Amino acid sequence: MQDRKLKRALELALWYLGRRALSCQQLQEKLARKGFELSEITAVVDKLKSWQLLDDRKFAEQFISSGSARGWGRRRIAFELTRRGVAKDIVEAASAEMLDEETEGENLHHRLQIYWKRIAKLPREKQYNRAMGYLLRRGFSLDEAKKAVKEKINQKS
Repeated sequence: MQDRKLKRALELALWYLGRRALSCQQLQEKLARKGFELSEITAVVDKLKSWQLLDDRKFAEQFISSGSARGWGRRRIAFELTRRGVAKDIVEAASAEMLDEETEGENLHHRLQIYWKRIAKLPREKQYNRAMGYLLRRGFSLDEAKKAVKEKINQKS
C-alpha cells in the first residue's frame, strides 16, 4: 500500500514538473493538497533532487530570465521568487549573477518608453504619477524610476 502511494506521488510530481517548472515548496504544497503525507512528499522531493529534476537554483535562474523578459525589475522578481518559496540566499545569488544594473536600466527605459505613449497627452503631474506607479509596480527602484521619469518629462519641454 505504501509503495503504491509513493509511486502515485512520484508520478503526480513528474506530471506537475512536466507542465511547468516549480520550486521545491510549490511542489510540496501541491502534493500536500492532494493528500499525501509529509514522509511521502519528502521522499519524492529527495528523489527528484537526486535526479536533478527539482532544483531551486535552476528554477530561480529560469524565473529571473522570464521575469526580465516581461519587463520586471529586480525587486519584483525577488518578491515573486520569495513568494514561490525560493530561499532568500538563492534569490540573492541568482539575481546578482544574472541581473546587472545596466540591463535593468535598459529594461526600465524600454518599459517607460512603451508606457509613455499611453500617457503622452496627460498633464505633467499625471504623467509623473502614472509613470512612477507603473515602474514601481514592475519592481524598479524608487530612485531609478524618479530619475528616468524626470528625464522623460524634461525631454518633452
